[in-house]
Amino acid sequence: MSISRLILLGIPIAVLALSPGRTMAKSDLFRAVHPAGRIEDQERATDSSAVRKVFSAAEAAIAGGELQGITGFLHAKVFLTLATGENGYYSAEQTLFILRNFFRQHAPLGFSFGNTKIGAESAYGVGFLRYVKRGQQGTAQVFLSLTRTEQGWRIDQITIARR
Repeated sequence: MSISRLILLGIPIAVLALSPGRTMAKSDLFRAVHPAGRIEDQERATDSSAVRKVFSAAEAAIAGGELQGITGFLHAKVFLTLATGENGYYSAEQTLFILRNFFRQHAPLGFSFGNTKIGAESAYGVGFLRYVKRGQQGTAQVFLSLTRTEQGWRIDQITIARR
């Protein structure tokens, strides 16, 4: 198929901008077709870094039962579901209060996210919490959901369910 036929079909051809004898790298072709591509890649990398920062803070907070590290990352309304029966939307302050009570009863022995997924507008992480309650060890699955807001990435859902 000739270049003139491709142009008639409406397919953008970056090769037309080349002078004779010049070759075009794959990245040049991408920029020619999508000039903002590199900026988008940088934004995605920065965004991914911001999400990882929230997950890292949440992981440390849950593993230690100390919630100071996540106070700035909580959404104004958090959907909270705990194995102890709490279930519903709570303010950031209420969420911290309820989680502190939970961790007093379920002293963490360890926690880490085993799986995280980062999307354009939301992200989630799933991991297993090992804890001690009244001298008995237990395990719970933790699900944490983030959403992108004007203020950055915020935790909007926390679920802790016994296994």
